[in-house]
Amino acid sequence: MSSYTKNKSDDILLSMELKNFLNPNELHHAYAFVGDKEVVKESLLSFVEHDLSVSIHNNPDFWMKNIETVGIDDARELTDLHIKKSFSNSKKIFVLLTDGITIEAQNALLKLFEEPLPGNHFFLLLSEDKGILPTLRSRMTSISFLGDKTHTTKLGRTFCQMSLSERLEMVGKIAEDKDKNSAKLLVRSIIDELHEKQSNVLSNSADILSDLIKAEDYLSDRAPSIKMLLEHIAHTLPSAR
Repeated sequence: MSSYTKNKSDDILLSMELKNFLNPNELHHAYAFVGDKEVVKESLLSFVEHDLSVSIHNNPDFWMKNIETVGIDDARELTDLHIKKSFSNSKKIFVLLTDGITIEAQNALLKLFEEPLPGNHFFLLLSEDKGILPTLRSRMTSISFLGDKTHTTKLGRTFCQMSLSERLEMVGKIAEDKDKNSAKLLVRSIIDELHEKQSNVLSNSADILSDLIKAEDYLSDRAPSIKMLLEHIAHTLPSAR
């Protein structure tokens, strides 16, 4: 089982981290994402729809399946589907969630992942990658979201490095869920990040820290305006881009 601990702040951070690895204009033909499959899936589907402009609903060029253990028949099905002509003359996306792949199936996927037809992109979402053959692994871009790689202490640093539009996207998700705990965690993480870099990065960091501390206090109220407080912080912090 994955050691990834699922909570809202981790979900948001994972989504931002995943997009750092995926360039819509330079998309690799095969990826292996290791971690909580359902959490990674939601972030990946958002990328597919919004960044690749590929519909995930009623689209014959989008295929997704959850298989406990991928066998040789599943590998052959994937190979057969991949050679069919695209309906939209655009990208064909294959998403496979699994806990493991048999050796026979991995050997069958070697050729597919080495030389797929143009426009075909494969995403393996794995709970762990211990059983993946080195030969198959070498044909994919592998990214692990296990352990402290997605720990929320990185949230403040990530937020400070975002563009304003990315910050507001994160704020919108937290506010939509009325997630006061995630809002407080975000503010505290930003405070910790600015304390660490105060003397080197921001000439007005003392004023910004004062605003953050006030926001942290307001978030402890019974019904704080999460959206208003976090949007103020998003606009106040200098953009890194």
